[in-house]
Amino acid sequence: KKITRPQENWMKQYEKLKAYFEKHGTYQIRSENDPCLQDLKKFAMEQKAKIREIAKSGKRPGLVFSQKIKLLEEINFDLEIRPNFHWMEHYETLKSNFDIHGTYDITYDPSIPSFNSFVKKNREMYRTFQENGKTDKISAVVRQKIDLLQGINFDFEAAEYSRSDNIWGEKFKKLERFKEENGDCDVKKNHELYTWAVYQRMQYKLLREGEKSSLTALGIQKLVDLGFSFSNRPRSVTWEERMEQLRQYKNKHGHVWVPKSDRVLGTFAMRERRHYKLYKKGEKSPLTDERLAQLEAVGFVFQVGPIQPYRDPSLIKTWVERYQQLLDFREENGHCMIPQIYVNRPLGHWVHTQRKEYRKMKKGVASSLTLEKIIKLTEAGFTFNVKKQSSS
Repeated sequence: KKITRPQENWMKQYEKLKAYFEKHGTYQIRSENDPCLQDLKKFAMEQKAKIREIAKSGKRPGLVFSQKIKLLEEINFDLEIRPNFHWMEHYETLKSNFDIHGTYDITYDPSIPSFNSFVKKNREMYRTFQENGKTDKISAVVRQKIDLLQGINFDFEAAEYSRSDNIWGEKFKKLERFKEENGDCDVKKNHELYTWAVYQRMQYKLLREGEKSSLTALGIQKLVDLGFSFSNRPRSVTWEERMEQLRQYKNKHGHVWVPKSDRVLGTFAMRERRHYKLYKKGEKSPLTDERLAQLEAVGFVFQVGPIQPYRDPSLIKTWVERYQQLLDFREENGHCMIPQIYVNRPLGHWVHTQRKEYRKMKKGVASSLTLEKIIKLTEAGFTFNVKKQSSS
């Protein structure tokens, strides 16, 4: 009868080899004073010798030995050869998937079980590599595989819940439905998604602080595209509300000389003085005639201390300074939707560039938009995806 699969004795030794690695984290078997381990070491050496012999001859291994090689590869046994054909085939598929979808976050698909297994096993291989301190215990083949995967920026640290029932994905779908029904992602405390939303903000904060986080770049992109707020910032206070607070301040203190120590009204007062300078120059300013009349009615003083030299916005060129201009715009208008026809044309162009670089990043193309910049823009409430007819 023709043998078509590894025999029972071989499978027993294989299971022992697998168990040894799970216990010791290496296939370098120490067999001193242990006859069982001596047999296991001999078995391991025989597998390597046979594989070297086949590799040297250039012949294709038989059906049974091909199955043995596959089983040994599944437990990342050191075969002392280059990554095999099947591994490289899946590796190329992985690269193609990123080119098409812009992510290595593969949804588990029953139609391609071998590829799903490839993704999972290579993440497990990397965890073993990390746990063993990147020492010489790791074989040259494993190192070569890791180098190849790192070369395409493969995500080794996939979130734990992206496996099996894909809890994160299910929660995200619920958030999508929540937005469809409510018009935003502002989940209240009594909602089933509240704890999950808080957890996403916590993981985002860890990522921002350089700590280990389960939130991936893909997760950030999905949440940002949906309109999720990582800062959970309360809505912007209107000019009229600040004006009413200023009136209450005067009723209490008898004047409107708000000190700098009052961060809320002090900032409001400084901003109104800045707007007044633009108003006096005849330039575009949020300070309307009606607002000016209300401020004058409470005795607001527009010019105090030495006048600061005017700084032409067109001369500001750094990313940080443009970002500060965006924050100023948001403070004045309550949003970051810069209109197409805007007095500060360089800022409008900068905003357009950020969205263009974001699209490039999502496609896996080289982009000047870093994760740190995405975090800053997200915290400002910046919208990366807008419809063509919307303001830019």
